[in-house]
Order: sequence, then C-alpha cells, then structure tokens
Amino acid sequence: MDIAILGILDIKYLLKHETDDLQNAYRWLKEKYPKIKLIASTTRTIINPNYHQLQSNIYTDKLYKSDINNINIIDRIGAGDAFSAGVIEGYLQKETPKKIADFALANATLKHYEYGDNYLTSRKRVDDFVKGNNLKINR
Repeated sequence: MDIAILGILDIKYLLKHETDDLQNAYRWLKEKYPKIKLIASTTRTIINPNYHQLQSNIYTDKLYKSDINNINIIDRIGAGDAFSAGVIEGYLQKETPKKIADFALANATLKHYEYGDNYLTSRKRVDDFVKGNNLKINR
C-alpha cells in the first residue's frame, strides 16, 4: 500500500517542484513515483484563531475534494493525525476516493472539538458525522 499524505507546500519545498495548482502537483508526484496509489491533504483557511475552514483532498487518477467544514476550534493538536488515520481507514476499507475524503475530513473535524493529543472515537461516530447525524441525541 502506497499512500502519500502531503500538501502542495511539501511538494514545492521538499520535492522542489514549483506549482501553485494542487491537481498538477499531484499528477506530477504520481508520474515521479508511480507506485503511489493515493495522495491526500487538507486545505485549511484560517478565518481567525478560533474559526477555520477545512477541506479534504484525495488524488488517485483525479482530484476529489470534500465539502468545506466550518470549525470552531477547541484544539488543533492531533487533527492532522486524525485526518491521516481517516485516510488510511478509508483506504483499507476500499472506499471510493470521495468517501475517503469525506471520512478523513470528518475525523479531523471531530478532533478539533476535543482537547489534547489523545483522540478516541468510533467508526460509527465519524460515519454519523459524515451523514449529518451529529446533531441528534442518541440513546
């Protein structure tokens, strides 16, 4: 399994490939490293320190993007790890690229609402969040 989790700035500065277009950067990366099956990243827009917008990007044969989540930040620490775990979980479950994007974003978003680097959740909780069931009280 070959998954690369890196964004456009990683490609620019670490791999020395100049581009400002994410899809072109990912296409270039797959051509350079053909064993990579999936590339993933997030796009974060910081509105203010406590309010961010986050989107997930998954590239296989083309670029798939999630919707944008608006997040009132409690704690950012660990959100990248939660995103990566969501990507790997979706890939191992053989989900479609779009479902991987949505699941990984949901997992990262939920982590923003918890303090600390410790984050324990369930597949059901993340799936419910993706489906919009996060506002219902479950008994």
